[in-house]
Amino acid sequence: MLRLGGNTDRQRERVVAAFEKQKTTAEIAEILKALYHGGNGLGSVSAWYAEDGIHLSHGKSVRYDRSAQVISWESAAERIGELLESGQFASNVELAEAAGYERSLLAEKLWYLYHDFSEEAREAGYSSCLSEIRGNGFPEETRRLTEQLNDPAFRQTLKEEYAAFWTAYQQDRDLLRFHYHRPREIWENLKDLDLPRRTFSSDLSQVPTVQHFITEDEIDTAMTGGSSFAGGKGRIYAFFMENHTDKEKVRFLKDEYGIGGRSHALSGATHSGEDHDGKGLHYKKQDCPDVHLNWEKVAKRITSLVQKGRYLTEQEQAQYDKIQAEKDLAEEDAIQAQQPEIEEETPKPTLREQFEQYKPVVTAAISEDTAYRNACGHFDRENAVIEGNAAVRRAVLGSKDMELIRLYSDVPEFRQRLHR
Repeated sequence: MLRLGGNTDRQRERVVAAFEKQKTTAEIAEILKALYHGGNGLGSVSAWYAEDGIHLSHGKSVRYDRSAQVISWESAAERIGELLESGQFASNVELAEAAGYERSLLAEKLWYLYHDFSEEAREAGYSSCLSEIRGNGFPEETRRLTEQLNDPAFRQTLKEEYAAFWTAYQQDRDLLRFHYHRPREIWENLKDLDLPRRTFSSDLSQVPTVQHFITEDEIDTAMTGGSSFAGGKGRIYAFFMENHTDKEKVRFLKDEYGIGGRSHALSGATHSGEDHDGKGLHYKKQDCPDVHLNWEKVAKRITSLVQKGRYLTEQEQAQYDKIQAEKDLAEEDAIQAQQPEIEEETPKPTLREQFEQYKPVVTAAISEDTAYRNACGHFDRENAVIEGNAAVRRAVLGSKDMELIRLYSDVPEFRQRLHR
């Protein structure tokens, strides 16, 4: 499973390179965590790459399976090391090309970085050794740079020049036109090329193949990316939080998505994509059967994701709740301002004042609710939401405050605000 866990042989080559440089288990574990993300379907097993490790389960979904087997990244690194030692992790071709592929990746990073130098950086002569590598554009120049990176003398010159540039860049960001580059990562990659390497051998001419498939987790994750238009995710969530029929949801999604698509749609895989048209969503991934979902199925799926609290991330949900709460309070204040003033001996408290009065009481009660605390401790958002709502109800009923119970039972706005 670990040998086949990558989406491409190139991923295996990057893992092999890490072991060749004799990185520690902890370092390799971090490399694996950064390299593998999203999901993957292999044979009859689904994999999900999470912060705590690789989650495995039979079937087409595993991300929220509490009974899933979890292999920590450290354990994965150790097991891959054993497979490499026995010649079972990668083919002999992949072993032979690992170091070269590592240099080619670095060559691409350096090429893009150098071509984003500002005029000021070029005039100052930063990384001038790269200016000597000329060809017919990207493919030819990166190929030559890959060859040059195999020369220790060139690497030494490049490291010295790059160090000078990086130092200056930290003081003057105008040396680059764009700032998506990762200077520290490039520096670490440069230093890694000088590490002593060990060699591995394998009698495998190719890694045994297995049928891949697109997992349900990958589809759900792709859907939570929203449409291809700015703000589309927020619009979809807001619409599905309202009371609409299935037909209205389908019509809304067709209009919101339109016709188009995007690449790297599934787990960030290079050869994957999403297309959408009047018939629905279409997902593709290398070596996997295509998946086609009509808009009726998409609407039902998004409805389920919203109901389970899985459509928005925790940060997005918190931001949405904050905006919604501020909107509700603003609307309430506007309504209160329009009400005629009636002189009363004892003014009736507003809904906002009542909410602020009881909020600390309920908050204190649910913070001590054992079931809710346990749900939060297991990092299961869906269960935590369910237990949180139950904890609010228990806190209200257990307060024995008749006014609080009346508000909770009879005033929907008050009840919704407490749950939010």
